[in-house]
Amino acid sequence: MSKIKSPLRYPGGKSRAIKQILPQIPVNIREYREPFFGGGSVFFAVKQLFGQQIKTYWINDLNYDL
Repeated sequence: MSKIKSPLRYPGGKSRAIKQILPQIPVNIREYREPFFGGGSVFFAVKQLFGQQIKTYWINDLNYDL
């Protein structure tokens, strides 16, 4: 399966830190909350990795233009 990349480019994005972030997420997660969505790199990686296991996603960012 190919990796899903964020269609958004965002200064200070977390795309390079995905390999360090994903192992910190519990394997039995049912709800995911993203307080700093930015370009969405972490969200898209989590969505691809956990798929239907996560029932609820919350995404947020202070930047209203997103």
